[in-house]
Amino acid sequence: MRHDRTGELLDDEDECEERPITAHHCDRGWLDREADHPIPCRVCRPHLATPQPRKPTPDPEVARAGIAAVRAALAAAKGSAR
Repeated sequence: MRHDRTGELLDDEDECEERPITAHHCDRGWLDREADHPIPCRVCRPHLATPQPRKPTPDPEVARAGIAAVRAALAAAKGSAR
């Protein structure tokens, strides 16, 4: 349980459940510590993990179609402004 700013216990029902412990094997936070480029352990050092992309990159064909649609809309807007 956590404490609030005055030191009283908070009722956190979400925090009451024990989180499962993930078994891992690392050497003081590093996987293959002796390698030329040691890999950080994602459990011990999550701040050193490779960031995951927020969303997958779109298909190039879909991106080209979207760019073409935007360019056509801009050309139509520019032509109607005259």
